[in-house]
Amino acid sequence: MSFRAQSRDLLFALVVTTFASSQARAQNARACMDRLAPPTADSVRSTFAATVQSFNPRRPLPPTYAELLGEGLRQELKLPPGLMFPVFEADSIPTKASPATKTWMAVPSMSVLYGVTIDSGKITRIRRIAGASSISFDVAVATALTVLDSSASLPPLPPELGPEPLEISVAIGRMPLRQMRASNINPGVPVTPLFIVLSPAHVVSQPVSRGADFSRFIPQPPTKRDDEAVVVRVVVGPDGLVDQESMHVLAYSSTDYIRSVFEMIPNWKFKPLMLMGCEVSAIEELTFTQASGVAKP
Repeated sequence: MSFRAQSRDLLFALVVTTFASSQARAQNARACMDRLAPPTADSVRSTFAATVQSFNPRRPLPPTYAELLGEGLRQELKLPPGLMFPVFEADSIPTKASPATKTWMAVPSMSVLYGVTIDSGKITRIRRIAGASSISFDVAVATALTVLDSSASLPPLPPELGPEPLEISVAIGRMPLRQMRASNINPGVPVTPLFIVLSPAHVVSQPVSRGADFSRFIPQPPTKRDDEAVVVRVVVGPDGLVDQESMHVLAYSSTDYIRSVFEMIPNWKFKPLMLMGCEVSAIEELTFTQASGVAKP
């Protein structure tokens, strides 16, 4: 057999092996989701809620406008199949079996931030900025906003905001019902319940943790100030890698530090969250400070 024929056969065998491996991983992932999706004895009722506000603090949306947009989104949102995304969020909740104690549990979750540009009373741009979502859900949200826009159901921007285009954020996330009943979730910013779901809860067998030598990838703060800090919310996949599109800054002291953190995070590999023997995607908040220099998963 010639060297060229051997190389061709070797390449063919490699392609077949890679394809079979990817198929097996996909089947395992589907099997895990089938095991994790049904309600459990500890399932909790949650609501997905929308928070609408202006990106520009100098041009804040009136609460009535935000409420109208949120209510319109609730009425027009046609939910895609597979509402519960394969992303999990750890929470300390009292289990029904032993209400006197609290156990670390994980419930299916979704947290996504959309940016909407409104110009001359029309939506000119819709984009997902950060968070864990799915293509079908993104399409459902975009379709709902497009229907509001095309049917003239979108209220006109108040004149006091001026004629310039306005960037509006639409944040959608799972929120426990106990928080919805609280009166001070986010004072001054309306929160509109979209739909209620029964979220299966699973005991966390192994939380997300560092799985590599992080010392080579320490983000460098731009100054020596003691108060330098960045808090980032990310999605760690079953492979232990961070979904870069999910990286969302919750708090920061300087934009230069954010840049340093975002450059380092993709180099890291974590030990993923384990649920019922399945490696799953999980939402994780990472805190970076001048004192520690490294994340605290």
